[in-house]
Amino acid sequence: MPVVALGTISRLEFSLRATALMLLAVSAGGNAITTALIGAGAVLPTVLMGPAVARVADRYGARGAALCGIFTNIGLYAALIPVAVGARATWVYWAFSTGFGIARPFVDNAVNILIVESSRAAAIERTNGVLSTGQSLGGIAGPALAGTLFAWSRVSPLFAAIVFAVVALACALRIAGVRRPERTDVREVESSWRLLRANRLALALSISGFLSNVFAGCYSAVIPLYLLKIVQMPPQVYGANSSIVSVGVVLANAAYLAIVARVPSWRIAAFAGALSGMAMIAMSTTRLVPLLLVCTGLYGIGLGGWNSGTSSALLRSARGPGLHGITTLYRSIVFAGAPLGSGLGALLGSLGPGWGVLAAGIGTAACGGVLAAMAGGDAGA
Repeated sequence: MPVVALGTISRLEFSLRATALMLLAVSAGGNAITTALIGAGAVLPTVLMGPAVARVADRYGARGAALCGIFTNIGLYAALIPVAVGARATWVYWAFSTGFGIARPFVDNAVNILIVESSRAAAIERTNGVLSTGQSLGGIAGPALAGTLFAWSRVSPLFAAIVFAVVALACALRIAGVRRPERTDVREVESSWRLLRANRLALALSISGFLSNVFAGCYSAVIPLYLLKIVQMPPQVYGANSSIVSVGVVLANAAYLAIVARVPSWRIAAFAGALSGMAMIAMSTTRLVPLLLVCTGLYGIGLGGWNSGTSSALLRSARGPGLHGITTLYRSIVFAGAPLGSGLGALLGSLGPGWGVLAAGIGTAACGGVLAAMAGGDAGA
């Protein structure tokens, strides 16, 4: 369906673009501060743009919000390509990363809303599971494609990205016949926080999702140091280890599609959170590379199950009045956790990377318990 295709192509474009911007910045002499700023530029706007996205979706529909983001991306690519040909100032790539980051939540939030609006009530979880699988595959293919194209020409990944943006535009334009939601009044739009607090499951998902992203950010900050410096994992094995995470996510999405008709999404997410947390804890206790690879696979499976389960549960719980506001606010809350987690990882990493991995594992496993405890009353969700 066009919505799933839009979500898949958009994730492929994002992962390709993010990798290309990093490669361009480093080739121009960028350092760790530069890459950190580029990463922040890609993420932080999602935290801040939630209310604006909700207003656009309320006024023009979710399809209109997606088109707004896609047209912005195409315009930015058109400006970036000639700049990247001769740019040697790394701040240019941070500026463009921020611009793309502002456009991103318009597309991502629109896809989530359109999944609800275009799917039968009984098919929301299955459709979202298919979307998650497509997005995972896009996340795998994008960086590999960017690296291959960059080795040929430093601007060729940007040409590929603009092609994918045009394909995404075609997918969005094909989304026809989807019922346009009735406009909510201004008071309802402005009371997204109240609606979220009144929705027990959405609140549980927001709190546990925020905490999970804190510990995910911590893990991402310390795991390279732990594997490369403490374990002394060879670089080629480290690369394979990173790919195993993506494979685990895809396998988890397949398993999710097989069982979601029988098990509520939030229960799957709670179990998956506990699994990924225990895998992290196990990583922190061993330096045996084969065991670490197994733990990484289990972490990837847990990560995939958590992402599919929480996103599907959120979409089902947010159906009806307040869909736009709850969905965009949820993403703002959850995305705010990762930058805080990076700071936590830097702090714990100074004590030893292994302690950071252990803390991230304990926290992630606890997030599964938090979700189960808070959402337990909504057994049918």
